[in-house]
Amino acid sequence: MRKSSYLVKKDKNLEFNKSKKENTLDYYITHKLVKNNKGAKVINEENNLKINFLKNNLKATKVLPNNMKKFKNTPNNLGYFKSRFGTISVGYNKYKRNTDIAFTFIPETFEKENHIKTKKLDDPNNYLGSEWKTSKKYFKASKLSFKYDADMEEVQKLEDDNDGIPDQEEKLLYEDEREEKQIESLKRRKAESSETQKHQINKKISILKEIQEEKNEDNLEFIKEVRKFVEKLKKGKLKKMIESDEAIARSKRVIELSSKINVIFLKKMIEKLINEGKYEENLEKLISIDLNSLTENQLREIAKSLNITS
Repeated sequence: MRKSSYLVKKDKNLEFNKSKKENTLDYYITHKLVKNNKGAKVINEENNLKINFLKNNLKATKVLPNNMKKFKNTPNNLGYFKSRFGTISVGYNKYKRNTDIAFTFIPETFEKENHIKTKKLDDPNNYLGSEWKTSKKYFKASKLSFKYDADMEEVQKLEDDNDGIPDQEEKLLYEDEREEKQIESLKRRKAESSETQKHQINKKISILKEIQEEKNEDNLEFIKEVRKFVEKLKKGKLKKMIESDEAIARSKRVIELSSKINVIFLKKMIEKLINEGKYEENLEKLISIDLNSLTENQLREIAKSLNITS
């Protein structure tokens, strides 16, 4: 099996460990939007913020830390496109087919500071594969970065983030184990509570289940976004910018073709005049010339002497 060209394989046996710093949208939503992260009201506050964040379809890029970094073996930046979750940057080795594709969410602050302008993937004016300036040439990854593994044909985290949370394709943006544990705890409390308390507990359970549903929808939508890009790339349906070297090569082919057309035209005109018996004073000389051995310039000289223009 081909080794991954530039990405670190993850350990699928990692167990959930909430004592470690998480690399999840849960963590960034909480630490970006919750100012008071101490006291008894924290869990309720977090859940209310999360359900608002999820139901309003706020962008993941809105809450991400601004720091970005370049990995030693990651490919060059292929381009950017807008998604439901914010701007996504793509890293891909366009000169090697069937290699892994890297994806990262661009934090909104970083996007503004670096004047990154993007369009939707299907926008006819969104070109990928451009010759970027140095500052945008290399693929840089934010805290939330992923890859499409070409061998496994699945979406994974770009690197092992060591946050103690197993990274599964269907739960790359959000895991819902925390909500599940809270629901179980509330159900146990409910069994020993008064009717008034049960009503409050049911409301909390309802919010937690809503969070789970919204998370699952977002997780699936993100995978669809990635796979849509991969499918378009594989089928050659992405609109790509013609790079300078390719443009030069095309220009050369056009010039060569034009030159061949000129040579054919000049030869035919000269042969026509010879066959018609014109220019009798030069006829013997013209007949003795092997026109196929002449260059375009030599043919032009003969054409010029015979008043032929191309």
